[in-house]
Amino acid sequence: MEKEHKDCLHGVDCTVKNCVHNYQGKCDAKSICINCKTAVTEGETCCHTFELK
Repeated sequence: MEKEHKDCLHGVDCTVKNCVHNYQGKCDAKSICINCKTAVTEGETCCHTFELK
């Protein structure tokens, strides 16, 4: 069952298919939290807004 459209965060793409906030490739969370203050590569960032479908 496809969920209803929500407002998506402008400019925030999401490729994580098993996250409840991914709506057609966009993030529909009210806000996002990306942790790791010392990150210097993409692999060192982590989306703490992720929720398993």
